[in-house]
Amino acid sequence: MLKSHKNKLYDAIKECGFAPEQFNAKDKWANLDTGARDGLILTFKGTDIQFVVRTSPQSYNAFDCLASQYAPGWPLQPYYAHDQYAEIDMIAHHLGEWLGGVVRPYLEEQTVPDLWADLEKQFIQGSDLTLTSEVKAEKFSVLEYEQVSKTLDVVKALLVTYAERNENTTRHILSEINGLKEMAKIQDRKTFFHQVVGYLLTTANFMGLGPEQTKALFEAVRQGLQSVIKFLN
Repeated sequence: MLKSHKNKLYDAIKECGFAPEQFNAKDKWANLDTGARDGLILTFKGTDIQFVVRTSPQSYNAFDCLASQYAPGWPLQPYYAHDQYAEIDMIAHHLGEWLGGVVRPYLEEQTVPDLWADLEKQFIQGSDLTLTSEVKAEKFSVLEYEQVSKTLDVVKALLVTYAERNENTTRHILSEINGLKEMAKIQDRKTFFHQVVGYLLTTANFMGLGPEQTKALFEAVRQGLQSVIKFLN
């Protein structure tokens, strides 16, 4: 591909608000149907996103092009039929369209926060209870069970408050807390600990609780059960 033509593409990239340094440029394009073809491959750095310009076998001044689509795997598709060729100015125009329709949306997507992932992080940060190695897989004593039951009542009260008088949610909370109390009678303290943590995470997610509300739930568990289940933090 002639240098003057490659320079047209260089200028088109700059005119669209991108930097040529954001691309790797490689001469030549191999095609299974036509064999080696003179041309240029532009690859957006760090990705598989490509814009491919191919010179016509009949003329240095005629080109066709292929470009990655905004689709999973970035599949290469021709802009028009392989037997149709255009001058370099039209190819530069297509490059500008492609930059705006594929590369720019890709870059914008990289800056969008992942609210679901952030929410999960908030839950994990709020649930930083960790057992000490000295905790044994033993069942609760009668007195310890009473403390567990009181702690679950505190958690229940918080959740009912967060439910904001939603009757269905409140009924679900009451049922689940009663179920945890029954589990505390038969499970060892290690198993019960993981049961409670799992319940709180699932319920906080289901109810759409914020980080402060989630943290308050786990703090209630920490304060209520510290005497019967020792935590590292």
